[in-house]
Amino acid sequence: MSLSDYRFHVSPLGSFLISPLGARGIPGGDLYVAGSFQRWNGAGWDTVGGGAACRRLINYQGDLVVGGDFSTVNGGTVSARRVAAWDGASWSTFGSEWQGNGVWAMTVWDGKLVVGGSFGTHTAYWDGSSWTVINTGLSTNTCVNLCVHGTDLYGTFQNDRIRRWTGTTWQALGTIQPDTASHGLVSHAGTLYASVAAGTGDYRVYSWDGSSWTQVGSSFAGYVPHLASIDGTLYMAGFSQNTPTQIAIVAYWSGSSWVTLGTISGAWANQRLGIYKGKLILVGGQGGNRILEWDGSAWGWPVPPGGGGGYQPTSAADMIVWP
Repeated sequence: MSLSDYRFHVSPLGSFLISPLGARGIPGGDLYVAGSFQRWNGAGWDTVGGGAACRRLINYQGDLVVGGDFSTVNGGTVSARRVAAWDGASWSTFGSEWQGNGVWAMTVWDGKLVVGGSFGTHTAYWDGSSWTVINTGLSTNTCVNLCVHGTDLYGTFQNDRIRRWTGTTWQALGTIQPDTASHGLVSHAGTLYASVAAGTGDYRVYSWDGSSWTQVGSSFAGYVPHLASIDGTLYMAGFSQNTPTQIAIVAYWSGSSWVTLGTISGAWANQRLGIYKGKLILVGGQGGNRILEWDGSAWGWPVPPGGGGGYQPTSAADMIVWP
């Protein structure tokens, strides 16, 4: 295992370590956010590579790969449909990318870049030279999330809920009732977890033991689009729907209940969690706060001298520490 297999993590109580949990980021790299594709320079945000209207970010074979709804990158001068790679100096593309709508999910599985979304074939992987469609067993719907658990590839889909790729087909993974929508998906401490909607304004997290699903803790009155495994702790990020604005909530699983981390104001949607310089980072906000960091007691982000909003990115749909 090389240094590129490690990333920084922080516990709910603020302890710090380095552990091998995949390719979301590498120690000592820069912080990048999806949306308009920007990099934090310590005093503001620089647009990278002319910009890219992306939704997801991932490290694949040393390149920073972006996925989204775009048809061009580099300020419209480079044609790239839905997926493109930035090497720190220039853009490259992935052969014949997708028609239709965009990429919602990306992961690396068995050395392959796997993408999912609302484009015509729903899921496919890049093996280094060409794309292979893997949509057998799916109806016409969007792939919302992808993750690797053990050696297998898993996904959540709008109509087909939670599925495992067998090598030939997407196989249904048990039954959760009620389950009106499945979204978050993460492998944590040898167990697969998923967040599902159990009715209007009622979200739940479930664990999979290989044969059945078990609810983890109490229901959440709102929307939970993201689950994350950080420093041996299971996190969820979502927002409450019981107020006029969508108030973000981040919580971790204590082993017996969900514990909320602080209070977050403003409108938030489709949040993502990550780590940068030993601190937990939340992205996905709208308006004034699009990115926040947890200092162990409260959420915030550096404010430039004299105030102003220059320390917030134009938008932030995802984050990664790279290279």
